[in-house]
Amino acid sequence: MPITATLPYATRNVRPPYRSGVVVKFPISASHGALLRLVDASGKALPVGSVATLQKTGVSVPVGYDGEAYVVNLGARNRLLVEQPDGQRCVVAFPYHPVPGTIPTIGPLPCRENRP
Repeated sequence: MPITATLPYATRNVRPPYRSGVVVKFPISASHGALLRLVDASGKALPVGSVATLQKTGVSVPVGYDGEAYVVNLGARNRLLVEQPDGQRCVVAFPYHPVPGTIPTIGPLPCRENRP
């Protein structure tokens, strides 16, 4: 399976009838994911424990060391809403272009103050 693929489950329990076989299908799809490097306005990595939510899907992912977050299901244009551990919120907007066979690293991406 290519590194850029995702599947909703990795195992299936099947019981073939006596002296027969079973075909098991796994719904593999392209992940359209990237490792994002998120920084604040001064260029400092966002803190560990921040939570980034892809606005298009509503899926949230944790922000790890060095402000890195792995996000899937990206489109051509994306917007992340980020909540930091201290309650501050900011927004990251960025384009995405899939690179076949690789998971691109994008950034540093500045997180701007979230204004209503």
